[in-house]
Amino acid sequence: MPLRLCIWLCFSIILCWPVALDSSLLLGDPEIDVWNHAWGYWYVYQNLIEGSFPLETTLVGAPRGGSLYFIDTPGAIMALPITWALGPAAGYNWILIIRIALAGLAAQLLAEELFYKGIHSWLAGIAYAASPFLLCELKNGISEVCAVEWIAFSIWAAVRVLKNNRLRDWCLLGVMQGLNTTATFYYGLAGGILLTPLFIIQLFRRILKGQPIQKYIFGSLIAVTTAIIILLPHGSVFWNSIHRYDRLVIRDVSLHDQLLRHNAVDPAIYIQPGVYQSVDLLREYGEPFLHTGYLRWSVIILGLVALYASRQIRRWFILAAFSLLMGMGSYLWSDGEWVRLADGQLLSLPFDWLRQLLPQIAITHPLRLSIGAQALF
Repeated sequence: MPLRLCIWLCFSIILCWPVALDSSLLLGDPEIDVWNHAWGYWYVYQNLIEGSFPLETTLVGAPRGGSLYFIDTPGAIMALPITWALGPAAGYNWILIIRIALAGLAAQLLAEELFYKGIHSWLAGIAYAASPFLLCELKNGISEVCAVEWIAFSIWAAVRVLKNNRLRDWCLLGVMQGLNTTATFYYGLAGGILLTPLFIIQLFRRILKGQPIQKYIFGSLIAVTTAIIILLPHGSVFWNSIHRYDRLVIRDVSLHDQLLRHNAVDPAIYIQPGVYQSVDLLREYGEPFLHTGYLRWSVIILGLVALYASRQIRRWFILAAFSLLMGMGSYLWSDGEWVRLADGQLLSLPFDWLRQLLPQIAITHPLRLSIGAQALF
């Protein structure tokens, strides 16, 4: 495993060349969110070495400042040794490089768990670590969204659970899903949406076959408890920070409709090559962000070959399709506009039904929910 990780680190360094060895450069486009997130790495480091928790600042919201919890604090904390030795730019860059390497390793392990060891597992790792989805987010500088490794690790652990139903695999699943949700709530939600129905169906199958379910239920509780324990420190601080009276990040509900249009997802984004965008953010809003869920036809075709070679992975294809559907958000968007019914109402999608069941969940970037399909393909 250490040798594999070293190989994936070398791959990541090559992919990010020459940034990896130049601490005067930041990985990504300086016109987008790179500076914000690199500043966050410095902000966390500076507060911690001064003996204070990074939750308040006077550097934003002058003159009084306010409460500010950096969204990628877990990444900034992991970067502390690098930041101390080489500075916040290197800390920021190297956490992203490590995340790319871990993404390659996670996809490789998942491919081997679904099939067996071989060259195909290295291809799977390359495809995932260099996916258009990840490359765009690296360019955008949204560092927490680049933590795509944990969803792949979560699915890998889930496959192990379904194969063996061992308590250590249930614990592993809890750890990975906890880290997945800590990295970003979007990926935690995506993992929950993807895996929960799978385990419920498996539970009913065991009941119908007369198989014992005690260990299965106990393992599920262990996994959920472990995930919550891991998520709790980050989740509680984040939740408190956005509800404090002096919070600097304020969600204006009046912008809800605008955000829906801003982050709308055209299903063509999954299969359209090139620089195709669901919404041309540069033209519409003057923002040079690039977002894509493009799976690549080479990967799609290889996936279909895998399906033909092993029909036992059919359920994973069904889950991948469901992940793509959830990634389209609350309403169907096509050719630059909402699709409407005969009476003028927007054509709602399954995620909108889920959102109504869970009204406290605010999702403004639905494409991130397609991460499960990105990993599975």
